[in-house]
Amino acid sequence: MPGFTGGPAGVVADDNGQVWAGDGAGSIKVVSAKAPYRIIDSVPVGAPTADEIGFDPVDQVIAVTSPDATSSTGAATPWVTLIDARPGADGHHRVLGHVVIPGAGADSIEQPQWDPATRSFVEAVRSTSDLPDGAVVRIDPTRVRLESLMPIDETCHPGGLAVGLHGQLLLGCNDGAPVLVDSATGRIIEAYAGHNAGGADEVWFNSADNRFYAAEAGAAGPPPLPQLYPPTVMVIDGRSDAFVTNIPLGQAALGFHQVTAIGAPARVFVPESDGVHVYTASNGR
Repeated sequence: MPGFTGGPAGVVADDNGQVWAGDGAGSIKVVSAKAPYRIIDSVPVGAPTADEIGFDPVDQVIAVTSPDATSSTGAATPWVTLIDARPGADGHHRVLGHVVIPGAGADSIEQPQWDPATRSFVEAVRSTSDLPDGAVVRIDPTRVRLESLMPIDETCHPGGLAVGLHGQLLLGCNDGAPVLVDSATGRIIEAYAGHNAGGADEVWFNSADNRFYAAEAGAAGPPPLPQLYPPTVMVIDGRSDAFVTNIPLGQAALGFHQVTAIGAPARVFVPESDGVHVYTASNGR
């Protein structure tokens, strides 16, 4: 679609007939979801990039990350821009403000997700100057402020985050297996080490079967060391918090970092180097 400079990056649809897409020109584009599809607004975020996006359907707020934002001195100050999802009388969308993630370095913040249990945006942070193992951030969308910066009490450096039932958050750890944490406190509910998987990026919660799916790309030492873990999708029950299974992937999946699952029984979509592979449940798993 004409009008994008370096995007789209993150994309999300709201319930107002609008699609929001991050752009590399320091703005987020708003696209009409009705034909003729066209850009209806461009909202600046005050940073070089508008990246990952989340939507709060209760308060009608869009959250968009700028992992490359900097201060006036040039220091890395990644922030989240909050935007009113409802256009004003002039058809434009109002920026509510920016929330800086204290101590976060460049490219350390990931996709914001709406958590109905705490009525806040939650976001994984790979590390901060005070929290080297990573953290989970909670942002109040109406007061436009940081509510908490919760440490992860084991080596993780989370990339992906998925919101499950009753305030459960699954974190995809760059260094280690996924961990399940409480969205209100950051307390680790369950860790999934010991299941022959490590090095996750994106994770997904499928509300149709109440299961989490974690993209475990596999871990290896520097060449010529062998692969330590094979690429798999880890499946976790969102009701009991129990490990269910690993879906083994082929060598074409080495280095993959995305997974999506829909339906019950689930169909699991994995982009691999030779195309998108679709996996289905078998033997009741």
